[in-house]
Amino acid sequence: MAKIVPPPEIILIIMDLLEGPRDMEALLTAFPRWEQVIPECYWRIRFIKTLILENEELPGPDNLDWKHAYHKIDHAFYGIPGLNNQRLIGRRLEKTRTIFFGHLRMGG
Repeated sequence: MAKIVPPPEIILIIMDLLEGPRDMEALLTAFPRWEQVIPECYWRIRFIKTLILENEELPGPDNLDWKHAYHKIDHAFYGIPGLNNQRLIGRRLEKTRTIFFGHLRMGG
């Protein structure tokens, strides 16, 4: 089963559904060959989205090992209280957004 490598588009869709670095590590541990088809720019995008940063604040796509940086995010969140607060607020805002749009869809 772990030898199956679906098209990169499918792998990226699956990865987009995962919440954070720990989930990513678990997926890539279960399917190690999938890692070969994940472009470096994907890790940069995940890093930026997770930390809620603007592109101009970060090194360019080829100036950093983005996969490594992304997988170290969890350590940064626990070591830096401000980042941890940012993450908690972001999650709460996302839940609020989901509830709000749910109410709009139901017409209420």
